[in-house]
Amino acid sequence: MNLTEVLLESRLVAIVRGISRESAQAAGQGMTDGGIRLMEVTLNTPGAHDIIADWRERHEGKAYIGAGTVLNVQMAKEAVAAGAQFLVSPNVDLSVIEYAVEHGVEVWPGAMTPTEIVAAYEAGAKAVKLFPMASLGIPFLREIKALS
Repeated sequence: MNLTEVLLESRLVAIVRGISRESAQAAGQGMTDGGIRLMEVTLNTPGAHDIIADWRERHEGKAYIGAGTVLNVQMAKEAVAAGAQFLVSPNVDLSVIEYAVEHGVEVWPGAMTPTEIVAAYEAGAKAVKLFPMASLGIPFLREIKALS
């Protein structure tokens, strides 16, 4: 299934950061039991690759597993090797987007400016997160939406 469609339908990605592998087992079960379909572990979490692999094994068919805070191609490769089905980054790195597209992995980069948003989309990102949105506010979102 197209994970961007899942994202648009569910409107939720559950993100865990700084969690132990043992705690991630219980958290992952709780999320899938609660109907969460998109689960992300940030790569700045110790043991993130193990958590991704565990979640893929335990929640296959119930949830899609992604890697967050993907800052470069090496991190993308390692995340995909661990089983990540989608990648989320706080920035627009065209090489990360290219790698994900080439490997059939959805990628949702973070962008702030209209130029970054368009560059990410044109590189193959099916969704772009406005980041840092909390700092930019709703008026910025309205202005960006007016451009589409």
